[in-house]
Amino acid sequence: MVQYNNLDAMVQNMFDAGCSENEVSCFCKCLECNNKKEELAILGMRRVELLNDIHKIQYNIKLLDEIAVIVKGDST
Repeated sequence: MVQYNNLDAMVQNMFDAGCSENEVSCFCKCLECNNKKEELAILGMRRVELLNDIHKIQYNIKLLDEIAVIVKGDST
């Protein structure tokens, strides 16, 4: 588990995880107010977005695989 000793590292990790400027700004405001519930909500929303992206990519790969099976079947 990552330990956060300073705000800069946490902010950088959020950007690296694909968080927007607005998400990071809102998170920092919540951090200042010690609003852990809202901090977790912001992180959770971003996590859901990333999972949705993964599922979309998995579906796209599945479609390509199905097309490849059809193409291979036509060439044999």
